[in-house]
Amino acid sequence: MRKLITVSLLLMSVALQSQEQIPFDVIGVWQSQEGEFVDIKSTGTFVRIKNKQIQAKGIVELRDNQLYIKRTDSNTEYSLCFFTGPSTMVVCKPESTEAWLFHKIEVGL
Repeated sequence: MRKLITVSLLLMSVALQSQEQIPFDVIGVWQSQEGEFVDIKSTGTFVRIKNKQIQAKGIVELRDNQLYIKRTDSNTEYSLCFFTGPSTMVVCKPESTEAWLFHKIEVGL
């Protein structure tokens, strides 16, 4: 019984280490210069909105120092490079040489 518990705890810790916590400075509501808004929750969910229309929504995780996106609206997955400053965040657009420049408008909890 003790071996079973030890093995179970070991497997759980390996699974938890493979996906990292979302950095605190990424959590919150962000606005781009193009008028898009992204709301990233501490639970790992996000929604991106433009002109009151949902552009993307899903789950975001930190993997290998990149934002790993698993969209629930289109069943798509990809990784994005990103950089955060005190009140700005740059996120590479998927399959593009362009990036979004976001300004934080609300701090997340």
